[in-house]
Amino acid sequence: MDVKDTIAAIATPLGEGGISIVRVSGSRAVEIAQKISSLELQTIMPRSMTLGYVVSRGKKIDQVLWVIMPGPKSYTGEDVVEIHCHGGSMVTELVLEAIINQGARLAEPGEFSKRAFLNGKIDLAQAESIIDVIRARTDTSLRVAFRALEGELSNIITKNREQLLNILATIEASIDYPVDVEEPDQNKLQKQLQAMINDLEVLINSYQKGKSLKDGYLIAIVGRPNVGKSSLLNQLAKEEKAIVTDVPGTTRDVVEVEINIGGVAVVIADTAGLRKTEDPVESLGVDKTKAYLQKAELCLWVLDSSEPLTEEDRNIAALLKGKKVLVLLNKQDKPAKVFAEDIYKLGLESMVLPLSLTSGTGLNLFLVELEKQIGFSAKETAEEVIITRVRHKQALEKTKDALLQALDNIALVPVDLLAVDLRQAYLALGEITGHTVKEDIIERIFEEFCLGK
Repeated sequence: MDVKDTIAAIATPLGEGGISIVRVSGSRAVEIAQKISSLELQTIMPRSMTLGYVVSRGKKIDQVLWVIMPGPKSYTGEDVVEIHCHGGSMVTELVLEAIINQGARLAEPGEFSKRAFLNGKIDLAQAESIIDVIRARTDTSLRVAFRALEGELSNIITKNREQLLNILATIEASIDYPVDVEEPDQNKLQKQLQAMINDLEVLINSYQKGKSLKDGYLIAIVGRPNVGKSSLLNQLAKEEKAIVTDVPGTTRDVVEVEINIGGVAVVIADTAGLRKTEDPVESLGVDKTKAYLQKAELCLWVLDSSEPLTEEDRNIAALLKGKKVLVLLNKQDKPAKVFAEDIYKLGLESMVLPLSLTSGTGLNLFLVELEKQIGFSAKETAEEVIITRVRHKQALEKTKDALLQALDNIALVPVDLLAVDLRQAYLALGEITGHTVKEDIIERIFEEFCLGK
């Protein structure tokens, strides 16, 4: 990737719409755009829209709005030109083609944002949050991503890096000038390191919540055939998403539905009934169910309370041990033959709720409990600084380990050896903001972006 090139791309989704935007960035952006503009671009007011035409080979292609954003006060930090043309695949592609023909090259995915990072307009954590803003699935996940984009995560990382840098500078000075500079006070240093560790632990512990907000909180509905799993899915989705019949084994594949529960994107998976079967298709569905059961953050185990527990039920209970489970005793409109006490004897640490999907009995209580089981309030979460990426979690854990090592060694080793652990912590924190990250990781991050961003 040559950052000296002038790049261009369509910055809006292809298809019919009111407006499409072609974005150009680089040292020759204005020069290249001038060759297809009916205006004198150098004379128009920066960062304001001016009506004109795109002209190619002596013919007007479209009437457009021209916007000039001179660097460094632009998204990329370079000179940027935006051409706001009519929305439509053909006209947008013709405008882009005209720009390319005059000397720009087609941008790679995420190249505009990468240039913003390389030019110091954003750090790597902010760049990653741009993707999260674009892909936000609920208002809560959008708010969390936007807080990161505004630099709130970066501020915490930067604060701790600066503290580490100051400590390292004092240690280095005390080694080089022992007469003039004293070694750091051990008690003060212990308090500083412990405060940093506490900061990092809050962020590390927020990861599971952040992952659920970004990727969706996965709930698997499990149980043997014909107990009401598909009816439960339809009830939660508020529409007929799964076929419901009296024939056992109707659901042979996983049916997923995404719903919003308290501001959290929740993926509900209706799985095939767990039982022994000779049917090869149903058998594949059962295997898939077991895979979903392992990766689900919460399992809803649906039982037919009008029938005694079966061997299949006991096998399911064995599979659910160690998982977060909410047990639903469905079909309460019929005489009960299985009770909460029977479930507790199976050794599961779970709440048991009576329910009738036919009459609606217990449904409101179940929905309240379901929100509790998800485990966090969207309102509170929107105001927290949360990490959503495993890369950040790994870097924070590496930092924490180095700081704990330094904390253990404060009274045991010379300060020059202590500096080794502190320097490791400093470098690990820099991986999050991009100050010490490897080039191949940077490339991989920006490959996630779409063209034009």
